[in-house]
Amino acid sequence: MHCPVPTSSGCKIDELGHHSVERLERAIAIRMVIAWRVMLMTLLGREAPELPAELLFSDTELRVLGDYAQSRRRERPGRLADAVREIAILGGYLNRNTDPPPGHQLIWHGYTRLASMSFAYALRDEIE
Repeated sequence: MHCPVPTSSGCKIDELGHHSVERLERAIAIRMVIAWRVMLMTLLGREAPELPAELLFSDTELRVLGDYAQSRRRERPGRLADAVREIAILGGYLNRNTDPPPGHQLIWHGYTRLASMSFAYALRDEIE
């Protein structure tokens, strides 16, 4: 369930108007699930930061986030807030002390990158 690189209008939602009703319904349903997950990540990361990251992320996603964090000399995320912050950083969040918490759009961009990276990890694991 991966969508193309997000644009300013979301997941190229403006391009869906030129397709059949059935394709439009499927595309909207998939994007609604992705949007729900992004909102859940963002809100739980703020409201319940101490929850374990395993609650929302697969083993592969956590491995990717951990490797990414370590490559930037940060600790592997164990808490949900840490994992969400790493996703936001993937999406362009600067993570400065004065920055507000990341919003849905940064999480959306970061989650898109995480999905691509996780797919690459899974392919690599299959080859090995």
